[in-house]
Amino acid sequence: MKKRWIALIVIGGILTSPLTWLTVAFSVPYITKWGNGFNWDSSKSYYQRFQISLQGEVTGKRSLSNVDKLTDSLNDNSAFDWDYSTKTYADYQKSIASNAYGDKFFVTYVSSSCTNCEATQPGWAALQDGWGDKYAPQDGRSFKMYTIFTDETSSTDDADANKLKAFQRYLNTYQDFYQSSGQRLANAPYRHNASLDSSNDYTYFQNADNDNFVTPTILLVDYSQEAYNLKRPGVSEVLFDVSGDTKYEKANLLYQMWEHTSGDTSNPFSASYGK
Repeated sequence: MKKRWIALIVIGGILTSPLTWLTVAFSVPYITKWGNGFNWDSSKSYYQRFQISLQGEVTGKRSLSNVDKLTDSLNDNSAFDWDYSTKTYADYQKSIASNAYGDKFFVTYVSSSCTNCEATQPGWAALQDGWGDKYAPQDGRSFKMYTIFTDETSSTDDADANKLKAFQRYLNTYQDFYQSSGQRLANAPYRHNASLDSSNDYTYFQNADNDNFVTPTILLVDYSQEAYNLKRPGVSEVLFDVSGDTKYEKANLLYQMWEHTSGDTSNPFSASYGK
């Protein structure tokens, strides 16, 4: 018992009476609960630093919210219906619309109640903190990410006749984008290399299935010639959740995702994996 009280004194500060000790002892579960909430708030705040908004989302209308505008750019610039047999990367560069989002970046779908998003966040932080040092990309580009909160509310929610939330209205409007990108991503090497051939997550993504949409879902967008050579410029890779027991293992998988064109035989995103 003495050791237990000493531990409480360290946690609670200087205690002046047995009654205070008793109060602190019975407060430990609440301290733990508060601590867990604080951890999630910290993770949520991290993702909010990169957030683009669904504010103003209206069913059937495009280019209203900032998420709409990002999706328009991805849809227009990912060359889903491109003739790779007769056209070159130079032709592709001339064809893409103005791109204000960058040459290469992550798009991460999260939600405020997503425990896997919370678990992944330290991996993101480790990746970002070690970028250019421990995680030094071959292309020399800067770390960049955008986040979409699938449970974000919009001022237009109440006006929707079917009472759909903003993200569901968005998915309904952009089903063509998810169909095209889903078909591409389902055939990228990572799915087979990671033994995910039977995963339904790819189908849910391709169908823009609001009820089963996984968070986190992570896209890699890459407009480089290397991605073009793989016939996957623009939307190039997808991850549903991030495996790894430590933040560094999670960071390394995200880094490998960024390095998907490297040809590294130890990189599960590469077609050369295991060869």
